[in-house]
Amino acid sequence: MNPFSSWKNRLLIVLLCSFTNPIWGIDIYWIGGSGKWSDLSHWATTSGGIIRPSAIPGAKDNVIFDANSFNAPNQVIQIDQQITFCQSLNMSAVNQTVNVQGAASGVWNIFGDLKLNNRINFTFLGEVNFSAASANAQIQMAGNAFHSIVRFKENTGSFQLNGNLEIDSLLLFEGGVFVSKG
Repeated sequence: MNPFSSWKNRLLIVLLCSFTNPIWGIDIYWIGGSGKWSDLSHWATTSGGIIRPSAIPGAKDNVIFDANSFNAPNQVIQIDQQITFCQSLNMSAVNQTVNVQGAASGVWNIFGDLKLNNRINFTFLGEVNFSAASANAQIQMAGNAFHSIVRFKENTGSFQLNGNLEIDSLLLFEGGVFVSKG
């Protein structure tokens, strides 16, 4: 008899796969100062923590940079992947000057909030795609500019701009709701 033939065994396999590869996101914190986005040693499951997630951030994960992420000014986060994903990116609690860099050939997909502060130098040169999965996802640039194409795509949510939006290239609205607050 095939052990996978009964519906109970198939259900058990689906449940096990769901727990080992969750379909929901987690909060992932940057640790250890300067480094490459793709380096798993720079990610932890708690602020300043030592427990690593099973993978670098994905489309459903909330990425958080805070006071425990850096120990000196002018450290660099290198976005070294061709395509980068996160549910949200929150750098509002960073207390050091930080440079976020990436090549013009890169694409960053954000499905929720983007929150920077005035200590962040956002010099990512690639395309940034927003596709809100929740109502009123917040965009807070804190004086930073986008340096390539910025695209707002249709999804189930909406975006709300908190402050100025500066773009050195092209702004594309492909659908959805964008609230500029004047």
